[in-house]
Parts: sequence; C-alpha cells; structure tokens
Amino acid sequence: MSNSRNENPKLNLDQVIDYLSNNPNEHGLTAEKVRRRATIVDYDEWPGCIVFEMERHQPALGPNRPKGDMAAWAVARRRYVFDPAQRELHEAAVIGKSTLDCDIGGLAITETERLAFSCTRSEDGRVICEEACSNAKREVFSREDAEVFGRSVVKDWTFEGLFFETYGLGLGGQVGEAVGELHEECENLAGEAAVTAWDDMEEEAG
Repeated sequence: MSNSRNENPKLNLDQVIDYLSNNPNEHGLTAEKVRRRATIVDYDEWPGCIVFEMERHQPALGPNRPKGDMAAWAVARRRYVFDPAQRELHEAAVIGKSTLDCDIGGLAITETERLAFSCTRSEDGRVICEEACSNAKREVFSREDAEVFGRSVVKDWTFEGLFFETYGLGLGGQVGEAVGELHEECENLAGEAAVTAWDDMEEEAG
C-alpha cells in the first residue's frame, strides 16, 4: 500500500513533537515522550492525519504521588490522531487491555507510615500496647502478642481511598489481587511496628 504514514514525508512525528512543544501535557503527552516512545501506524480512517501509538503508564492506585513517582500504574498501548491542518490532537483508542503494575511494598509503606505504636509496662507488670492514630490498645504478654495486636489494627482496612483511577481495569481481577496483596503487606508492617515498640520498651527497661 503506497499511502503508508511512514512513506509520506508530509506526515511524520516531527509535526506532533512540534505541536506538543507548544502545548505540553495535552492528553498527558509531552514532546519527549512522543519522541522516545511513539510509532506511526497505517490507518485510513483519518486521511491527512498522523496516527501514532505508544505505551502509556498512568497512576492507578494509591495516594496521588509527586510527578514521576508512581507506586501503582496502569500500562496500556494507546492510539492518538493528530490533524496537522486543524492543529488538533485526539486520543482515539486503547489497544488491547490495560495491565496493572504495582510496587506493593511502596504502597504498603505509604499506607502504614502514619501508624505509631508504643508499649508501656505499668508498676504491676502489665504491658499495654497502643496505636496512637486509631486509639486502639490492648494488654499484651509477649512479642508475639504485640505482633498480633499490630496486625489487628489494619485487619479491617478497606483501602477505598486507593481507587482514585483504575483506567477500566475494574475492581476485580488484577486490582482485586493487588489490593489483597497490599492488605497482607500492611498487616505485616503493622505487626513489625508493634514488635519494634515491644523491643524498645524492653531495651529501655534493661
């Protein structure tokens, strides 16, 4: 076919790059992203337009972190159409299904970093383990008890606040599995924090 976008010198990514240099972050794109990742494709539905595809990584779960710092992201190949005559850029389609990549450990640290455990031994020898943010407390008798208490503090967390954007992934499947793993890791970290509080108490006493 003679009308391949790659064979037409009038239709090339340089025009898209030039446009994005003056209109950065339209559809979340930048000139540099297009330069490094985009590929022109044949598509006759938009004659005279530049059709290109590229893989996009967009934040999907968790607290909205600083730009460039994503703990969980949806990965998808997306198709864009640029009309050089009208100087307009449109997102046309998602190619295939989005997939989810997660730094479960990083998300869990973010979710649990506000927890503050302490263990206090009274004059009669009783030990109270307490978590300041939730005001939860329990009498514990060993490091193991402290760990069980720590895990219980986050056991009923629902993580509803994580779903600020899922890009069509849905709340089951990949997202559900990721949230399940996150819940388990948060319990682990909370248990470790409570054990550390027990060890700090013993060290101070001894």
